[in-house]
Amino acid sequence: MKSINYKILGVVLTMLFSVSCSEEFLENEVEDAIVDSNFFQTDDQIKAASNPLYGRNWFFYNDKFRWAMGDSYGGNAVGSFDDLAQFVNFSMNSDNEFMIEGWESYWVVITTANNLLEAIESKAGPQVSEEAKNLAAGEAKFMRAVAYFHLVRLWGPVPILENVTIDTSELLVRNTVESIYKFIERDLKEAIELLPTRQEDTRRVGKTAAWAYLAKMYLTLKDYPNAQLYAEKVIGSGEHSLEPTYHDQFINPDKSQNNESIFSLQWFVNCTLWGMQNTNQSYFAASGEITKSGDGWGTCVPSIDLLNTYEAGDARKRWTVMDGGSFYDELDTANGGFQVPATGLTDNIAAFRKYVVGSPDEYPGRVCQLRTDIHTHMMRYAEVLLIQAEAILGNSFSTTDGAALSAYNSIRRRANLAEKTVITLDDILKERRLELALESKYWFDLQRIDRAKAIQIIENQERGTVTDRSDPTQIESKRITPKESDFLFPIPSAEASFIAPGEPVDYFATN
Repeated sequence: MKSINYKILGVVLTMLFSVSCSEEFLENEVEDAIVDSNFFQTDDQIKAASNPLYGRNWFFYNDKFRWAMGDSYGGNAVGSFDDLAQFVNFSMNSDNEFMIEGWESYWVVITTANNLLEAIESKAGPQVSEEAKNLAAGEAKFMRAVAYFHLVRLWGPVPILENVTIDTSELLVRNTVESIYKFIERDLKEAIELLPTRQEDTRRVGKTAAWAYLAKMYLTLKDYPNAQLYAEKVIGSGEHSLEPTYHDQFINPDKSQNNESIFSLQWFVNCTLWGMQNTNQSYFAASGEITKSGDGWGTCVPSIDLLNTYEAGDARKRWTVMDGGSFYDELDTANGGFQVPATGLTDNIAAFRKYVVGSPDEYPGRVCQLRTDIHTHMMRYAEVLLIQAEAILGNSFSTTDGAALSAYNSIRRRANLAEKTVITLDDILKERRLELALESKYWFDLQRIDRAKAIQIIENQERGTVTDRSDPTQIESKRITPKESDFLFPIPSAEASFIAPGEPVDYFATN
C-alpha cells in the first residue's frame, strides 16, 4: 500500500488541484495541472481543493467495483465477465481488476483528504476565512471516514494513514479493526463540529451526512442506542425527506440531487475527458437502442434471486429492473419509446433499469459512450429511516414500536405496498435489499449480520441463469456456500509486500 501512497500520490495531487474555482464545481472542464504552493490564498481556492472528493477521487470505485462488490457479491446481480464472475462465484483472487480499482480508489480519497487537511493547516493564506477552512476540513474528515468505513468492512485490519509524510524506509503496519472504527468515529464527530447542518450548496455534505454515517457505523457495530440516536438526529433536523416517487432520482439527472440525497457522488460529462463521469449506464443497460452511444452491454444483470424477492405490486421493481414485455416511453424517445422484447434482453430476461439515463436524444450533451451525469447515491434519507427502524428493533425478534413502524412503513407506502403492524429483522433486511438495490449495500448487510444466518441466506440464493428465454422456469442453477475467509477480500498482491507481517496494532496506542 505504500506503493499507492507514493506511486499514486502524483496523480492524487493532480486531481486535488486540477479543478475550476467556479461555484458550479462539477460542471466545468478540468485542466490537469499541479498548482504551486500559492494556490490556497482565497476561500474559492480552498473550496475548489475539496472538489475531487465529491467525484473524481471515487471514479474507479464507482466504475465497476461499487456494484460488483455490493450487488454481485451480495447476490443481487450476475455476469459472466471474468473479473465480475469472481464476485458472483465467491472465487476472488488478489489480482482481480475490479477489486484493485476499488482498493486504490479508497486510498486516493484518503490521500487527497490528508493533503487537503495539511494544506489548510500550513498553506492557507491570511485572506482565507475560518469558515472556508472549517468547511473544507470537515469535508476532508468526512470523506476520509467514509473511505475507511468501506476499507475496514471489506479488508479488516489495514494501515491508518493520517499524515502526508510517512517513513518510507519501513513497512506499513496494519491497525486493529477496533482502532480503525475509533478513528472513523473521531473523524465523523470532528466533521460534525466543523460543518453546518446542511450546506447552502446541497451537493456538499453537512452534519446530516456525518450523523447518518455514524448511525450506520453504530448499527454495523450493533450499538443500537447510538445508531438510533444519530439516525434520529438526521430525521429531527428536518433537512431531508423522501421523494414523492422512488425512481426519478435514479433515471433523471435533473432530479438526482434532492432532499432525499444526504451524500452523493457528483458527476459531469465531457465526451473527450475521462474520470469525471458516471459509467454505470454502459454496464447496466442491455441494449444499444437505449443508450445510442456505442455501449449498453448488459455486463451486469439482475439475479434470479433478486427478481424472486419482489412482492407483487412493488412499484420499485419496474424502475430497478426491466422485465420482458415492459414499455418505457421515456427511453428511445425518437422512436416513441422502448419496448422490451417479451423474451427480455438478457439470459435472465430482465435487465437493470436503475441508473440507466437514456441517450443523447433525451439528454443532449450529457450522454455519450461510458458517460452520464446521474449522481451516485451513497446515503439517502430512505436508508436512514431503515437504520432507525432496525436500531429500535435491536436484538429483539420483532417490534411493534410506533417509530420503527412509521419509518419502515413510509418506505413501503412509497413502493405501493401494504403496511405492517409488526416487523422483524428479516423484514427490514428484505426492505433494505429492494429499496437500496444497485446502491452497493446488500453485501455490507450480509456481512454485518449473524454469520451463520448470512451463510444460510447466501447458500439459498439462486445465482444461476435462465437457459430458455421462452420459458423462464428453465434454469441452470448455481448455489454457492461461502467460506469464512470469503467475508473479507484479499489485499491486492501488488500491495501486500508493502505491509508488515504480524498482528495488527492499536493505532491510538502508538500515535
